[in-house]
Amino acid sequence: MMRNLKRQPQSSHIGNYITSFGDVPLAERRGLGHIDAGNIAIAVKEEVQRVSEAIVNRYRAGVWCRDIYGQSIRVQEGGIVVFRFKFHDWTLIQVAGFQPIQFFPNLRYFHAEHLARDLGTEAVFCKTADGLYQYYLYASDKNPEGFYFDSCFDDDSNDESDRQNVLAKLRTLEYLEEPDGDFGHFGFYSSLRENDFRLTLLNLGSPSWIMSDLLGGHGIYIPTVGWEEKEIGENVQMSVCGLGNDDIERMDYISISSATS
Repeated sequence: MMRNLKRQPQSSHIGNYITSFGDVPLAERRGLGHIDAGNIAIAVKEEVQRVSEAIVNRYRAGVWCRDIYGQSIRVQEGGIVVFRFKFHDWTLIQVAGFQPIQFFPNLRYFHAEHLARDLGTEAVFCKTADGLYQYYLYASDKNPEGFYFDSCFDDDSNDESDRQNVLAKLRTLEYLEEPDGDFGHFGFYSSLRENDFRLTLLNLGSPSWIMSDLLGGHGIYIPTVGWEEKEIGENVQMSVCGLGNDDIERMDYISISSATS
C-alpha cells in the first residue's frame, strides 16, 4: 500500500549545489554541472509526475512523496529523488546518499532503458567517476547513441603523463553506428551523427568535456550536488543549499525497499 511520509519538525538539508557555470542563469545551463566532479544520474525527457509514476509502477514503491521541495520528511529505505529544474525539459533521478541504499544502488543503465521504453520517450544514463565515463541514450525501445571511456585513472590528474595517456586513448576512439556489445575500455557509437563527429569529440580533448558536450547537445543539464549521507529514520529537509524554490519545478521522493526491488 502506498504511504505518504509524515512531515517532521526538525531537519537538515540533503545536499549542497556545486557549479562551475559562474553567472550563467540556471535556465540556460546544459551539460555537466561541474567538469571536475564525479556524478551519476538518469535524465528522462518527461515531466516529473510521469517519471515518478513509471518508477512507482515498475518497482512497486512503498513511498511516493510528491512535490516536497523545501519540506521535511523522515528518511526511508531505498530513497531516490526525482526532480526537474524550471525551464528545463528533462527530469533527473539521483540517489541522494540515503543509507542503506538497496534500490538503484548506483543507478544502472538498464533503469534508463526501462523508463524510456515504459514512457515512450528518451532517457539518458550518465556516470562520471574516477576516470570512468558512461553515457547511454535510449529512445523508446532503441539505443541510438553511447559513449564509454575508462582511463583507469582520473583524466583530470595533474600528472602530465596521465593526461597524455588519456589523449592517446581518445585518438583511437572508434566510431560505430550501433553498439557492438564489447567496447573494452573505450568506444563511441551513434546512429544520430555522421562519422566526422568523432573529430569533434577528439578536439574536446577530455572525456569530461565529451560527456558534457553530448549531454548539452540534447538539452540535458546534470547538476553536481554534494549529497549528504542520511540514516534511515533521520529527519531531513528536502532542499539543496544553493538552489531555491524558484529553481526547482518539482521534486519527488520515492522509497523502494529491497523487498520490492
